[in-house]
Amino acid sequence: MGAIFEPHPDENRFDSAHVGVSDVYLSDGLYWMWYLGGDRQVLEIGKFQAKGIQMLPGCAVSRDGINWVRLEGPHRGAFLRPGQPGEFDALFCAWPQVLRDSSSWKMYYHTLNPERLFLVGLAVSQDGFQWEKVGQILGPGEPGSFDERGIATRHVLKIDGQYLMFYEGVNQSGYHSIGLAISTDGINWEKQPGSETGGSIFSHAPKGSGRWDARAIGTPCVVPMADGSFRMYYIGANEGGHDELSSQHQIGLAVSDGSNFSKWYRWGE
Repeated sequence: MGAIFEPHPDENRFDSAHVGVSDVYLSDGLYWMWYLGGDRQVLEIGKFQAKGIQMLPGCAVSRDGINWVRLEGPHRGAFLRPGQPGEFDALFCAWPQVLRDSSSWKMYYHTLNPERLFLVGLAVSQDGFQWEKVGQILGPGEPGSFDERGIATRHVLKIDGQYLMFYEGVNQSGYHSIGLAISTDGINWEKQPGSETGGSIFSHAPKGSGRWDARAIGTPCVVPMADGSFRMYYIGANEGGHDELSSQHQIGLAVSDGSNFSKWYRWGE
């Protein structure tokens, strides 16, 4: 029906209920798409029941970016399994982003723990097929910070020998902003204090402003430009709904202050 990638018809697979793309790049003449998938199992989460919530990462490749072939992972097609009961990623391992270094592959993903806190995990591989979990690498910020409920989607880049993670943080009221963490090895990270709301580097528009992105900005995708500056594409949500899912979501663009990737301006402002 116009889609280029659909849930798998085999009900036993990890991606039989739904799929969502989270990372695409071109390497060795192939497009690599790392995606999240959920199966048809119904899980109870508190008072609610949900299908496809135990999401896991998969991978597909393509020569033209349109026609895709799945690569088979060892866990019902997935490349990671959920954590054991009590582990930080027991609910799901979703929204994978894979960064290929010269000698290894790094997969960054996030999960949600029983306290409803978003946590970032890391797995590493030598070949892109067999993955070993490193564990949780980032979590919630201090009380009152923009990421006090944790870190969700993120974009990791390696620039001038250091790793940059632009990440979506969630505060206690459910408002989302963008933060920055830096690492020298891609494993051990240090959050960078920002000058915007709650210590973020790029904040949602002011509450009550009526702006299209006054409730949330997230899912950052950062593109280095030839002049040394950066562009950040992001999803924004307004305050029109009673929660995040009932709000209207649109795509925005921010530009850096020259080569300073800690200072951002909305496009056109």
